[in-house]
Amino acid sequence: MSQSVKEQVKSGLRLGGGVAVFLVAMAPLVDGLRRVVWEAPPHQLVWSPIGCVEFVLAASLLVSTAPVWMYLIAGCMLIGSIKGVLVFVAGAPISRLEAAGLVFVFLVTLILIGSIAVRGTTLLDRIALTLYVFSLGWGAEKGLLMPSPSLAIGLAALFGSWCVYYWRHHGTGKVWRSGGASHRV
Repeated sequence: MSQSVKEQVKSGLRLGGGVAVFLVAMAPLVDGLRRVVWEAPPHQLVWSPIGCVEFVLAASLLVSTAPVWMYLIAGCMLIGSIKGVLVFVAGAPISRLEAAGLVFVFLVTLILIGSIAVRGTTLLDRIALTLYVFSLGWGAEKGLLMPSPSLAIGLAALFGSWCVYYWRHHGTGKVWRSGGASHRV
């Protein structure tokens, strides 16, 4: 059955509001990263109380609207995958090995975000998605879709969230039979 006009308007406002909050949350996130990470000497962090407050503000905004903006991130991962394949074929700004690694990370991210979209978001999923956005931004001073070790942390958070969901919903309550007797696992 199709949605009524009122439901369509509510859905559109929810989608637009979620994307707007995502874009608003990028301001304190980027400024916090600038203060704490990007201006620091290599392999060090600068303690900045303002930067930490900006991180908390950005994280709270991102966690609260994650079910909306995760589709935006999935689209960026799709575009990043296509860009990575083109770079792999052409061999332009980065090596082919780095391009292949990026394509792998982006495709795995796309699959994990797709599984979250299909099953619905839990609080752990929202936190993992937010951590993924933070990890994307961590190395963004070199370029947003460039290889960065922080991407592995974000990907690990998404994978951990998927594992916890799978373990809770598919790992319990299975029945196996041994010698004619049923046992509940």
